[in-house]
Amino acid sequence: MPATFYNKNANQYLSKTFEQWGEFSLPESTWLAFNRYACWIEPVLVSEWVKTMASYAGNALYKSPENQYQLYQALNWEEPKRSTVEVRKRFELKQALPTDQQIHCVWSAKSLTQKYDIDHSLPFARWPNNDLWNLLPTDSQVNNQKSDRLPTEQKLKQAKERIQHWWQQAWLEPEDNDEQRFFAEANIALPGLNSDNSSVDDLFEALVMQRGRLKEMQQLREW
Repeated sequence: MPATFYNKNANQYLSKTFEQWGEFSLPESTWLAFNRYACWIEPVLVSEWVKTMASYAGNALYKSPENQYQLYQALNWEEPKRSTVEVRKRFELKQALPTDQQIHCVWSAKSLTQKYDIDHSLPFARWPNNDLWNLLPTDSQVNNQKSDRLPTEQKLKQAKERIQHWWQQAWLEPEDNDEQRFFAEANIALPGLNSDNSSVDDLFEALVMQRGRLKEMQQLREW
């Protein structure tokens, strides 16, 4: 499930709330099966939940099938919308600062000026995720070449230094005050990270792992 929580206070609250319930684990094979067959599992779970809610004494209004559509609407999963506006604003802000640190395309190392794109490192069309860590500045031509393809593991690792530099430059400087949100989004969305992780090296390793999972589960074209 991709993380789309953009309010850092909400992130902090949710993390603490879930931690109060303790921890549990699933066999990896079960987790992968849930991911692979989610398109069938989710409708069944929603249907059973609606039936359960409608059976409560206080919900007599929803006992008739024609009224249960309201319960279905309440459980409807809103499709995330592709968005790079916030990261574009941060790019332009950082670019305008009087500093010797130029911003470079994470994939090609080209210096970025006017013609740039904000790329979803893990393609949005295949894994909808607008988290800060997943949005990276790229040369427009390079981004067009990448399109909705998945970067190879080699290409991702070759870009590690530039990706981590952008993370640091854009979100982790003390004056930016975005570190908590940045890591909260990553720790929720990526595999193998603890809720209190604050290491960009661990984050990058989790990114590489997620790239491999998407490749295995969806057989995505690589770039």
